[in-house]
Formats: sequence, C-alpha cells, structure tokens
Amino acid sequence: MSTTLLTVVSLCTFFVLWFICCTLFLLWSTRKTRLLGTNLSRAILAMLAILVLQIITALGFALVRPQHMYQAVLLLLFETSLAVVLPSVVIMTVFRSRFIQSLMTWILTSIPSICATVLVISVIQALVFQIYRNPVRNMEPTLIPNDRIMVNKLMKPRRWDIVTFRYPGDPSEIYMMRVVGLPGETIVLKNGSVFINDRLTEFPGGLQGIRYETDLTKLFPGMSPITVWGDESSPAALGPNEYFVLGDNPTTNDSRMWNEGAPGHAPYALPESYLEGVVTHIYWPLNRLRTLR
Repeated sequence: MSTTLLTVVSLCTFFVLWFICCTLFLLWSTRKTRLLGTNLSRAILAMLAILVLQIITALGFALVRPQHMYQAVLLLLFETSLAVVLPSVVIMTVFRSRFIQSLMTWILTSIPSICATVLVISVIQALVFQIYRNPVRNMEPTLIPNDRIMVNKLMKPRRWDIVTFRYPGDPSEIYMMRVVGLPGETIVLKNGSVFINDRLTEFPGGLQGIRYETDLTKLFPGMSPITVWGDESSPAALGPNEYFVLGDNPTTNDSRMWNEGAPGHAPYALPESYLEGVVTHIYWPLNRLRTLR
C-alpha cells in the first residue's frame, strides 16, 4: 500500500471516529435541552452542515493576513463568534427550535467535542502522524522555508528518506535531513560522492547534482580547519541503531560537522531513539503538494 493511500485511510478512520463521537454528543445535548424531533438522522445532518460551514470559514480566515495586532484580535473575536453562532443557527434550522435553546445545545455539545478533538489529535501526533512547518534552508531545493510537511512516525527510515529528529547537540531542537548511512555501515564522502562500506552509492533520481563536500573551505572560505566526519581521514562508522544524515543544501550543519553527539554515541551518529519520523508529504502550499515517500 502506498504511503499516500495509507495516510488517507488512517486520517479518514480517525475522522470518522471523531465525527461519530461529535454526533453522539450532539444527540445527547439535544435531549438534554429537550429539542423537538430529536433523532440520530437529524443529528448527523446537523453535524455535517456544521462541519462544512466550519471548514469553509476556516479556509476563509486562513487567507486573511492581518497587518496589525488590533486587526488580529478583531479577527480572532469574529472567528470565535462565528464558531458559536453558525452551529447554533444550523441546530435551530434542523430541529426548528429557538436560537437560545439551540445555543445552549451547541455549548453542551462543544465541551465533550473539544475534549474528543484534543484526544484524537494528541493520539495522532503522538503515535501516527505529526505535521511541521519547515523554517530553514537545510533541505533546499527539496524542502523550502514555510513548506508544511507530514511526518509518519510508524515508518522505519530507508536510505535517502527525509527524516525529522531531535538534534543530538540540543534535543529540544527538531531538524530535518536525509538519511544517507544506515546502522552498521561505514560512510566515506569522496569527491562529493557517497561511499558505503567502500562501494560507491548512486544518488536516486531528483538528487543528481548534489555534492557532499568534505573540504569545507570550498563552502566557507576562510573557515578554520575542523574534523569533518565522513572524510577519508575520518570515516563515519555507525553502530547498531545509528544513522548518518546529510542536508540537500551543501552548507547544512549535518552529520559531517557535528562536534557533539548524543550520550554514548559518536558526534556524527544520529541514534534511532532521536528519530521523530519519516517525511512523507508536502501538503501546503498547494502548489508545492507532493509525495516524498
């Protein structure tokens, strides 16, 4: 099964479960507020209409870019008001009730629905998927600043996959780079090419033209000499559960240049325990939409 199909199926499953919970909460609320004509089919219809309106308004607000703080505050207040008023109007229309009664119904529905939403999102982000905004140029031209990416936490990295990970020198920072060396391998970078266990490894399509230099004075004129991991004089020998990662941008601070590793590991090694997941998709902006694995 392709990663795109797997991602869609997983997200749809979580969405259906969330929708069922919210519909049941709405049905419970209509009975608590004693609306007339309460039944499951009307609750489903109302929740579908509310969901469509919320998606439309969210997309609309996403296109608005306030220039000043007061505009942002007014926009937030307006968005919050619509989030309360529009669902109440839908409930009033579907169940033919008074607005105040519909408002109370939506408030009762919102409390457990928000809890369910937080729970579902927390489970997804902790166990299955994570979304990030790429803030840097480490992976240009594959990833550019402000790309929104989706990360799968269940996949095991393969060579040339882009991964997100906690930087060994400061685990509070999240980095994105490409896996070049796998556990148990020895990596040497020679003339811009990658040698794995003394064998030249070809770049996959789309990466042709990338050169991984070990003579950093070519990239940073005037730079003082440092140990470059992966150089012929300093090969990167990986232990079990260790990876060697490089950025597509040749000036990236990657495994070649790290001077501090995770406890118990060489400076160039990325421990498997520091991995967050495999980058599978760029999902925003739409003109950048693509599958990476």
